[in-house]
Amino acid sequence: MKRIQVITKTVDTSTQSIVLETELDSKYSHLTGVAFLDNIGSGNILLESILDQHEIFPNDFEVAFLQTNSSVAPNDRFFTIGQKEIDGSKITLKFKDGGTASNYPYELKVYLRLENEK
Repeated sequence: MKRIQVITKTVDTSTQSIVLETELDSKYSHLTGVAFLDNIGSGNILLESILDQHEIFPNDFEVAFLQTNSSVAPNDRFFTIGQKEIDGSKITLKFKDGGTASNYPYELKVYLRLENEK
């Protein structure tokens, strides 16, 4: 069984740094993918990505590796990260805007693919 959990936060100004933090749905056992849409511009950085005190991506990871758009098939839009056990864990993402979005403010949405063991 799969679920998409969305974290949303407003980016008010160019080059702003924000923290996105949420508890993951405890009905699911694994985080298996992450995606950002391409409407946030380029040059964005994940300063830090922590799942239950463990690093997901290296610090200062380029969000471009995680961005997707409508030309990608829906089932292929996630950056697959293996099966990170979650058990209702907290995820914290520190995001720095690259200053190239078409409009400010905008809603940053991070899509998380959750699954139960297969």
